[in-house]
Amino acid sequence: MSEENPEVVKVFAQIGLCATQYATLEFHTQFLLSYLHTGKEMSLETVIFTRQASFAEKLKLIKEFAAYRLNKHPDICNKVLALASDIDKQRERRNLFIHGFWLVNEVVIMEGLVRVSDTKWKYNKDRVEYRAMETTDISLADLKKLPVEINELIRRIPELIKELKKYAQPETKDKKEQSSPNG
Repeated sequence: MSEENPEVVKVFAQIGLCATQYATLEFHTQFLLSYLHTGKEMSLETVIFTRQASFAEKLKLIKEFAAYRLNKHPDICNKVLALASDIDKQRERRNLFIHGFWLVNEVVIMEGLVRVSDTKWKYNKDRVEYRAMETTDISLADLKKLPVEINELIRRIPELIKELKKYAQPETKDKKEQSSPNG
């Protein structure tokens, strides 16, 4: 049985490491979105607002909030936009690790790769057809490097939030009263 082969087990462990890191990346991305939305890293309002949103939609919200909230601070705004774009570049690969169907056995490993199929159905309106199970080969070398790339994105998020806090201007009671429609 191929699952008992130590090389196959190592590859499955590497796939699992990547999948858990992508989940961690999404978790930390929620903190950034929350901070841009409400000024708090942990915000129930943001969770309620985004609980049905896909990862792609959350990244779009980050970009929109950054453009809106940081328009007077182009340097930090560009850092947020760059990070969101870098995360977005990983999104399709992330989807394979989270939702894909994996083929890992001695044969593909001997070829120096693993194979994953995208389980999402896609409609091609030009050919009037639906397709699924498009296959992607990932080299074992790329699979080995991927956790470092994902971890770098994860690391950048709290650093960016820390930098964003320098730009935060909490409202004082006087400011709230002045901006109040009744005050």
